[in-house]
Amino acid sequence: MNSEDYTADYICRAMGLASFVEDSWNRDGAERLRILLMPSFDPEVCITLFQLGEIARMSVVVPVEMIWHAPYPVVLTTLHDEIDLPIAECKGMLAAFGRVQENINTTPRQFCLDGMPVETARVEGGSERRFSRGNPGNPGPVEREYLATLLRFAWDKCRSLRVKNALSRVARYVDVDLPRSQEPPAPPLTNLLVLGTEGEKQSFLQRLLGPPGPPGGEGAGSG
Repeated sequence: MNSEDYTADYICRAMGLASFVEDSWNRDGAERLRILLMPSFDPEVCITLFQLGEIARMSVVVPVEMIWHAPYPVVLTTLHDEIDLPIAECKGMLAAFGRVQENINTTPRQFCLDGMPVETARVEGGSERRFSRGNPGNPGPVEREYLATLLRFAWDKCRSLRVKNALSRVARYVDVDLPRSQEPPAPPLTNLLVLGTEGEKQSFLQRLLGPPGPPGGEGAGSG
């Protein structure tokens, strides 16, 4: 894969999501935070927080293999978990990112980790803010602390054993040691090659994957 093709939008589509920032997000009035983690040696992880009124949830989507190493273009089977959250806890995580956002504003487009680039998008009240990984470098203490807290939070809330293990692997990139459990044998996978023009391939994949998932976002396959 060429580095210019390895974008947040492509990675999310390869996970079976509509895009990194989905079109409907600016229309329903919900607050969302999406954080895409791209570790150097492990599969990518997409965490989305969603809050609208008294509804709050979190989704975590992980491809079964690294998208960076997969043929281009591709839609991979994913592991996923979606959890309803106590409203106060969700609001707390969203508010905490607001403090991180203030820190990022002092160095635009520099939210990154050595060994694990990070892309973030926050949508609130029709307003969208995106922060890319920028140039390689070490994160500030506020960014590192928030990611460590978010990964601990997600690991604690998730029910899927494989998703929890994926979170444990990426947590190592911010020096957080989360437990890992023995996984049952993975189900067999079937690779599908789609031929045709780009439009024909996208149309076929959309019919194959079905309509978009619930507001929090969810990948193809099962967790």
